[in-house]
Amino acid sequence: EELRNHTHNTSVTLPDYKKLKAQLEAAKEESSTPYEDVNKATDELLTILSQLIPVADQLQNYYTDRTFEKDNFVGSDNLASQYVPLADQFNAAYNAYDLALENRNNELYTERMKEFTDENRVNAVNFIELNILLSQTIDIIDPDGNTDTQKVETNLQEITKRLNELQPGTKPETQAAVKQYQDAVKEFVAEARNYIIINSSYGEAYTQLYVKYNRMIGRANEVDMNDLDAVDSKK
Repeated sequence: EELRNHTHNTSVTLPDYKKLKAQLEAAKEESSTPYEDVNKATDELLTILSQLIPVADQLQNYYTDRTFEKDNFVGSDNLASQYVPLADQFNAAYNAYDLALENRNNELYTERMKEFTDENRVNAVNFIELNILLSQTIDIIDPDGNTDTQKVETNLQEITKRLNELQPGTKPETQAAVKQYQDAVKEFVAEARNYIIINSSYGEAYTQLYVKYNRMIGRANEVDMNDLDAVDSKK
């Protein structure tokens, strides 16, 4: 918002667009999805990032080098006029990407929930319910300031409770994946709590929260749900 309003500060903090682009490219290469809407949203996001990153780099360098001391912020205003529209496009594309991922994950979870419930796989059901609760939580966090913070905090407490109840499975690779997932959930919970208490007025905080959320979803997708109740499945 400060860049949008041409507020002249002596520093600027921008999201790590390069890191996000690298993560998206790696995920696309390692595990291609059959879902056309997810592929399309990913490609559109990568295209916008390719345009946004050079401008963000110029803007960051402008402030790092303190060029504003020489040109009285003329360069800042010029770069901001390029950056802000691209950042708006990025936010819209990121939300579309997130929605596509969420829709596909929810479809998968709905199908597996019935299967695991019928087979009495309590741990797998808890894992799915945990991810559904996480999805509901990110949905009720409103970047425009209309967040029901009490509801978010209630959800975060329930998420922590369910996370503590999650068992790691029996295979070493599943145990490792569950540990990484648990760590990612804890990071998201901390970020979400900071957002509703402290950072909601910081324009880029919402984007950073979504980055944590999607990283967590990536970890969730690495967990073999079939192994979460491996002992019960053999009964």
